[in-house]
Amino acid sequence: MPLPGGLLAADRVFATRDTPAQFFEHYTITADGRLIRHGRKWVPEEERPYRDHSSKLMRLHGAIRPAPERDEEIAFNGDLTLADQSSASSPTYVACFVDGRCVRIFLEEDYRQRMETARRKMLAGELGD
Repeated sequence: MPLPGGLLAADRVFATRDTPAQFFEHYTITADGRLIRHGRKWVPEEERPYRDHSSKLMRLHGAIRPAPERDEEIAFNGDLTLADQSSASSPTYVACFVDGRCVRIFLEEDYRQRMETARRKMLAGELGD
């Protein structure tokens, strides 16, 4: 799914607080708009690179690995705010999902303007009941 302005998201990393799972989960929005949560699995302690380290936090390093067989499609409805982690000046986007598919991605400023316009029209009775 392309970003506004024809930018490609393939080489970018985004952060959001809007997905169902929030423990460093990895998601992809596919070209056809599906939201895929990438599966992971725990690595046995004996296979972890820092298993003998004195720091408990370091012993956890390498404790989780990708498990593509556990990937799952998420039937998400609503909006995901996506903060581009490329740089501090990178824009924020909003991906809009309807019936489990991303139908459009907006720059956050454009999204907010459109939502405010729709809100005003609704409150003025222009959108119907």
